Amino acid sequence: MSKETKKLLKKRNRAWLAYAKNKCNRLYAVYKSARNAVVINIRKDKAQYQKSLVRKMKRSPKMFYSYIRSKQRNAVYVTTVRNTASRLSSNDTETSQILCDQFQQVYANQDYVDLFKSCSKFS
Repeated sequence: MSKETKKLLKKRNRAWLAYAKNKCNRLYAVYKSARNAVVINIRKDKAQYQKSLVRKMKRSPKMFYSYIRSKQRNAVYVTTVRNTASRLSSNDTETSQILCDQFQQVYANQDYVDLFKSCSKFS
């Protein structure tokens, strides 16, 4: 956010407080013009930031793609996974059991195998 936008935000907030105290039409008009100026500046700052991301995309793709991911509306879900027999899971319970088994194979210490066998309770 630019310094100019921050100044306009303070001006808008002061204008709102003045209007809230007195409820005068003239003060509301002052607040409205300050509010509109803030909205315009925020939109300019956002566009400028997006343009800078595009310019920096070659040098820092991680920054660009993290911004794009933050704007996604759809969450990513694990729908199906393959088990050791290369068969796809058909429901959530089976998927969670396959992931639990995989976790046991990769991370489980032999002393704690009994602890991980209780994973089926969470399915």
